[in-house]
Amino acid sequence: MDTKFKIIFKTKPYIPHTAERFIPHGAEEIIHQDGTKLYLVPCSYERAVEMLLMNARLCKNKYISYLYNEHILDFNDENMFILAIEDFDNWYNIIKI
Repeated sequence: MDTKFKIIFKTKPYIPHTAERFIPHGAEEIIHQDGTKLYLVPCSYERAVEMLLMNARLCKNKYISYLYNEHILDFNDENMFILAIEDFDNWYNIIKI
């Protein structure tokens, strides 16, 4: 999937998962401040970008935006910084070509 700029990940590409139906195999557990268990699933760069675009466009779950902001994306890059100051609901329009 093409984007306006390269998406930078903190360590490696991940897909956020709330485990509402199942806990994905190989997922890393994250505990939210309210005690909710969340999961990061390692994946390819392309798959992570596809899921980022889909989640930014369609997902209204506060835990998904929390995982992207706190655990998945690296906002130190000048292109990525714009995402840090924008609302998660607007990310799709900023990223997508």
